[in-house]
Amino acid sequence: MKSISVLGVKRNVELESFGLLRRNILKYKRCSRASGELIIHTRHIDENEESIIYNGDERGALDEELSADADFIVEKDSPKCFTGAKS
Repeated sequence: MKSISVLGVKRNVELESFGLLRRNILKYKRCSRASGELIIHTRHIDENEESIIYNGDERGALDEELSADADFIVEKDSPKCFTGAKS
């Protein structure tokens, strides 16, 4: 089975170019879903209470629209993409 991974797209990203990127991610996800592919998101969490990605701090929450139809959300505590994942 095929899948796509959407890596840690946070809520309230304020980059000028993010609007286009966000629309492209949504289009790609629709095409992938139509093809029967799984949608997997990753969410980086941190145990440091000062961090914007502190586990439980809404600033580190995933973008709601992008993550709403995820089949899985994998939380990870390592800055490396596929290291430290918790299922």
